[in-house]
Amino acid sequence: MHNLSISQRLGNPSSLRNIPKVSPRAHLRRCANTRVVTCFKEESKRWFFKRLDAQGRDARTKPASDLHPLVSQTWKAMEEIYGLGVIETPLQPSPWLHAFAGEEGLGNSGSVHLKLESSQVTGSFKARGAAHKLLSIPADQLRVTCSSTGNHALGVLSAATALAAVGRPVDLTIYIPSTVTPQKVAKLQAAAEKCGAKIITIGQDCVEAENAARAAAEAEGKIYVSPYNDISVAGGQGTLAVELLMALPPNKLDAVFVPVGGGGLIAGVAALLKSLDPQVKIYGCQPEASDVMRRSVEAGKVVDLEWQETLSDATAGGIEQGALTVEACRQFVDEWITVTEPQIAAAMVGIHGHHGLAIEGAAGVAVASYIKVAEEQMRGKHAVVVVCGGNVAAETLDKAYQHVAIQKSNPLSSRG
Repeated sequence: MHNLSISQRLGNPSSLRNIPKVSPRAHLRRCANTRVVTCFKEESKRWFFKRLDAQGRDARTKPASDLHPLVSQTWKAMEEIYGLGVIETPLQPSPWLHAFAGEEGLGNSGSVHLKLESSQVTGSFKARGAAHKLLSIPADQLRVTCSSTGNHALGVLSAATALAAVGRPVDLTIYIPSTVTPQKVAKLQAAAEKCGAKIITIGQDCVEAENAARAAAEAEGKIYVSPYNDISVAGGQGTLAVELLMALPPNKLDAVFVPVGGGGLIAGVAALLKSLDPQVKIYGCQPEASDVMRRSVEAGKVVDLEWQETLSDATAGGIEQGALTVEACRQFVDEWITVTEPQIAAAMVGIHGHHGLAIEGAAGVAVASYIKVAEEQMRGKHAVVVVCGGNVAAETLDKAYQHVAIQKSNPLSSRG
């Protein structure tokens, strides 16, 4: 453990995300002669159906009935969201993570890549689903509320600002719980000023904020935009999975590790991947302090857990009763992994040290989950770890370093 201050370790925060951003059209040119063309509907559909046909599915004669509703939404989102500021995010190899599987270097039979949603337009994957949802609402009905721990609100604000710029202003009110970090609150306020949105702080967790936002929407005749319990939102998140299939060679994706809170990200990603390649193993990753989705899937109903503090604040809290994501997780998630706070902290510190990236606790959950099973399950496998966001407060990263400093041994070495 070094003695540098958090500001010295971080340097210029913006430099941590100095990763080339790939435009969809640039990627089109790069892959036009190989795998897929995504921005044109007919070419997209031909590629999609070809993959389905390869599985022995009769995609050409009954495509609509053969697709899960989430997959249909993802495909629609692929045709729309890149025009509203969403970018294709980089895939970065991770020799550091690869070593946990007992192999040296990425030239061997396995590999690990980080899907860097931390470099998304808002610093989080949430921009995808938010853009798709707002695009699905008629211009004369763009009066909405939403609830968020920060990232979903940033996504909705980004989409609202982009729509306003093309003459489709959005009447937007955002409800956030008191647990949102000061850094995220400051970012929200700055983003809200660009499109005239209101921010209201209420409740101690995401469920209380959700309830307030829903009640306000009903009372005021507005549309509530859920951070996860909405097929348009979850389908929009699934575009991340299409990007994986575009970027990786055939047969080079065996497993995907996805952090889970309300389940919108994993629902969209898993539904798309399973529809195209059922052999891809989907790992749902949660903190032990707030594994509500895992327990809800096991119980067959949404369960309530006592709130506990966690570094993974973006995945903490309850799930709305009747959430569509619970059934999607039951159907598509192959294995659940839970990790401790020291393991999350060590993952955050490891990514910061080896990749120069400051990542959120939720992203640390996915990284720690990979490490937890790497030696036993990932040898010779090609895995992707979804780094869901990089909107982390300096104090939170400092706390992660403190966690690691007081450990007598590396907590990630334990698979218990």
